[in-house]
Formats: sequence, C-alpha cells, structure tokens
Amino acid sequence: MFFDDEGAYWHIPVAVILGFLLLLFLLRLSGKRTVAQFNMYDMILTFTVGSVLSSSIILDNVAFLDAAIALGSGFITRT
Repeated sequence: MFFDDEGAYWHIPVAVILGFLLLLFLLRLSGKRTVAQFNMYDMILTFTVGSVLSSSIILDNVAFLDAAIALGSGFITRT
C-alpha cells in the first residue's frame, strides 16, 4: 500500500551499522583534528564521505564494498 516494491528492508540497519563502524575506524586512523583546523580539502572530504555513506545505505544499486573502497581511498589521500 505505501511501497510499490516490497523488498528486504533489513539491509538498511545493517548498512548503517557497518558504515558507522567503518567510518569510526577510518577516523581513528586519520587522527584527531578540530573543525577550526579544517582546510578546504577537509571540508570537501567531509561532504563526500556523507554523500557516499548515505548512498550506500539508501540505494540498492550501490554495494557496501564499493562505498568502503571509496571511503578508504578518500582517507588515504588525506594523509
């Protein structure tokens, strides 16, 4: 009635938990920085990470492994 396609919705909470753990791990690896120390690259990376993580959670055609590789490569170029 409310949804046209009754798919499996269990992937959303699993993707949220896995994405949060991956992001927490990558942030621990990159070190602590405050918002006052952000440069333009850090702000762009922040917006990109949010976009990639939300796409991996919401969209069915974005695999979590693809999002993990994208997030990891973003943090690798930062260091």
